[in-house]
Amino acid sequence: MVRRHGAHRMPLLTLAVALLTIAGFVLQLAYAGALEALQRNSSAIAEGQWWRLFTTLLVQDGGWAGFISNIAGLVLVGALAEQLISRRAWIGLYFVPALAVEFIALCWQPLGGGNSVAWLALAGAMWVLALRQENGLGLSLLGGASLAIGALLSVMGNIHGPAILLGALLAWGCCSDASGCHTNS
Repeated sequence: MVRRHGAHRMPLLTLAVALLTIAGFVLQLAYAGALEALQRNSSAIAEGQWWRLFTTLLVQDGGWAGFISNIAGLVLVGALAEQLISRRAWIGLYFVPALAVEFIALCWQPLGGGNSVAWLALAGAMWVLALRQENGLGLSLLGGASLAIGALLSVMGNIHGPAILLGALLAWGCCSDASGCHTNS
């Protein structure tokens, strides 16, 4: 899974998603009702506002602290992932688990917003890839501990746990040597 040849590539996909997320936060700051109009709201979604399952990834219910931590997580994890996997795999490992977690969140946390479930899903995938590397005990311990944290958060009803675990599960099933997770695709 690790890129072995060639120079590091510019994390263009990470930067594009970060810019979209920044734009969502700026919109939220500029218009008082933007967060309420775009965040996950189980009642509004039940009434047909299905787009909230996507737009919730662009607004931040944690204010400045949530925005800064989520942008930092996205940039750090996203840039690393873009060096290790294909951009197509990056998109799938960022958005597919995040959208699945949004359905879980309708029950566990019916109101909220933020891209933490997306970048943590990508982080869960990176931890699985670290577990699969034959680079020693340290990476295996990091990967195992990270997945244990995901399990503990899930048991506690925290939506970040399923994000980590779904990202890991998707990477485990889709990022084998014969898959499209390699950087050359």
